[in-house]
Amino acid sequence: MSARNNPVWVMSSAFPGRPLSEVIERTLEIGAQGVEVCVFRQGGTRQDHIATHMEYEGFGPDEARRTLETFDAAGLRLSIGAYENLIGGDEGARVANQNHLLRLIRMAHLMGGDRNDVKVGTFVGYNHDLGKEEGGFERNLEAYARVFRPIIKYAEDLGVTVMYENCPMEGWRPAAAPTTYNNLPATLAARKLMYALIESRAHGETYDPSHDAWQGTDPCEVILRTDMSRLHRVHVKGTRNR
Repeated sequence: MSARNNPVWVMSSAFPGRPLSEVIERTLEIGAQGVEVCVFRQGGTRQDHIATHMEYEGFGPDEARRTLETFDAAGLRLSIGAYENLIGGDEGARVANQNHLLRLIRMAHLMGGDRNDVKVGTFVGYNHDLGKEEGGFERNLEAYARVFRPIIKYAEDLGVTVMYENCPMEGWRPAAAPTTYNNLPATLAARKLMYALIESRAHGETYDPSHDAWQGTDPCEVILRTDMSRLHRVHVKGTRNR
């Protein structure tokens, strides 16, 4: 099938420290059709694989128009995203991450949202304090529903789809930790439960098959059992079987 039907996108965190104009130039050089523009919160908790390629403070209709004009002139599509822990970790950082996701949803809305295929990528994260308790995974699902139900309602009202990436983020905790599962939607079973808890169509997923390979799961089996209407993006990177 043609690239027009199956566009290849560049994730801008691959080019930290470079301006968005250079990311666009590089995207055109390699022949990709879109950019997932990373818009991480300044002063956030993550230190790796991050970039902030758009100003988010004071982003309004004029900034949205100029951004769309820039991408239209280049013949590229865009989405935006930031990937942090929204249900666990330090409470202050957690709330700041939640508020930042709301800000990104509004930015996507101003750029046309689903009508323009401008979606928002995110993690969910994991609360290990709850995870250590009896029924810890279920309690994380409850925390997810409590936090994300109003977020997804906000996205739905603004015509924007939120996409969860399936990375377990094992690097967020030492290898000696009891569990290195740090992002709730890292398994297909969890994602199915998340969609059952929040029935809105305003959330779906970005699937990276390497993350399942790392967890000893066959990505082909996952795809066979995936609700394809929930799958909006695919991340691709090299995976080596040792």
